[in-house]
Amino acid sequence: ECRERDERRAARRIKEAGFPQVKTLESFDFSRAAHLPEALIRELAQTGCYIEGAEPVIFLGEPGTGKSHLAIAIGVAAAQQGRAVRFATAAQLATELSEAKDARQLSRVAGRYGRVEVLVLDELGYIPLSRSDAELLFRVFAERQERRTIVLTTNLPFGEWTSVFRDPRLCKAVVDRVTFRAHIIETGTDSMRLKSSLKRKKGG
Repeated sequence: ECRERDERRAARRIKEAGFPQVKTLESFDFSRAAHLPEALIRELAQTGCYIEGAEPVIFLGEPGTGKSHLAIAIGVAAAQQGRAVRFATAAQLATELSEAKDARQLSRVAGRYGRVEVLVLDELGYIPLSRSDAELLFRVFAERQERRTIVLTTNLPFGEWTSVFRDPRLCKAVVDRVTFRAHIIETGTDSMRLKSSLKRKKGG
């Protein structure tokens, strides 16, 4: 009964996190990505040590290299360990914060994202942000720094984040906060999705 109760609670936390799909490390093929630090990724997921230290985890690489899968898998593991987790894309979070600002609910919404134990923020860098949206995202980053962890995926090297956060000073402040004591994991440039598609085509 205790095990079933724990499993129901874990399932509820995973659902509340808002993951687009439930991904796990068990379903990730590390043999196709030998350059990845598998031991470190598994340690982060299994122990949750990054959460206690409020240490960001950043997956940086080109599309199709497994960033989102790994970030979600770490978030799912955290939820299974009893942590409060929330998933959002950078564009979704910026939109939600902007709408909250218009509705005069910004403090409540930003506070909710600031307090959740693990924030999984996907696809930072895919869509440029307006100055207002960039400042709203920065507010969440600033509230979480050294208090709550963030698991982040991005396709841009840090030197190119000015294409997202166009104000140079704001960009510098964002990079400074999200990289402080961070585990930065480069997923590379070769798309595993493209390789898989080409292999299937060749096989057919």
